[in-house]
Amino acid sequence: MSASRFAHLHLHSQYSLIDGCIRLKELMPRLKAAGMEAVALTDYGNLFGAVDFYKKAKSAGIKAIIGCEIAICEGSHRSPDGPRGNVVLLARNQAGYHSLRELVSMAWLNGLHRGVPHIDFELLAQYREGLVGLSTMEESLIGQALIQDRPDHARQLARRFGEALEPGWFYLEVAHSDLPHQARINAGYRAIGTELNIPLAAANNCHYLDRKDARAHEVLRARRPHAGRPPRGAPAAHRPLLAEDPRGDAAGARPGLRRRPGELCPHRRGLRARQPHRRNPPAHVSGARGRRPQHLLARRVP
Repeated sequence: MSASRFAHLHLHSQYSLIDGCIRLKELMPRLKAAGMEAVALTDYGNLFGAVDFYKKAKSAGIKAIIGCEIAICEGSHRSPDGPRGNVVLLARNQAGYHSLRELVSMAWLNGLHRGVPHIDFELLAQYREGLVGLSTMEESLIGQALIQDRPDHARQLARRFGEALEPGWFYLEVAHSDLPHQARINAGYRAIGTELNIPLAAANNCHYLDRKDARAHEVLRARRPHAGRPPRGAPAAHRPLLAEDPRGDAAGARPGLRRRPGELCPHRRGLRARQPHRRNPPAHVSGARGRRPQHLLARRVP
């Protein structure tokens, strides 16, 4: 697989708070030097970097694919209990960007548990237009079922993802890594993909650019013991994964992910500005506790 046919579809930037170390201004030159023509941004649970990412990628002549890695519940996203995993969602057109924006907003409004926004399969089915789904790996519901030696449940979950998203737009994500369960997950994904006719996509789950950044990333995610693993980003490393399965797609190579200039243009409409924290003034200022004088109500923080 040539570098020009490979595109990173699972990548975390500095906008993945306490999770990613990749600075966008340093990412674009590295992609150009590697001969890559496209990249996706999949920050965890947010679209904070979408505008910055799109502008920098466009300036560098690189196709920008806006996405998000988000937690998904097996049950209701409103409940703090029950199994949950991650899924990567990519916008393949303008409609997909709007769907992604709705999902992230609903996750923060109604599915925020322990500081993490969640969606569920019902919500995903409601806002699925224009989206591409990647299963993720050991963080996914399917991957967890495989690790727990529950292949029947893993197949059931794969069917649910395929039914929730538009037909043909769900992929099982394989990777070349030294993680303890990766070989088992790759084999399980191939078997499920063959049985259910779900294609594979080679990805990488990038969190930093260089091997020397592993220590900084480990410090950033101190609570995750596998944070210091070596990078898994070489396109050549994924060649044997896809060569073993003729249905496997080079990540980013599917025609439906190609974008005409200007087709995927995020904008700021609908984004709400952060509201300042408001506290009741002391009783001697307002005249009564809990009551604000009119001149204070009229003030605005610039």
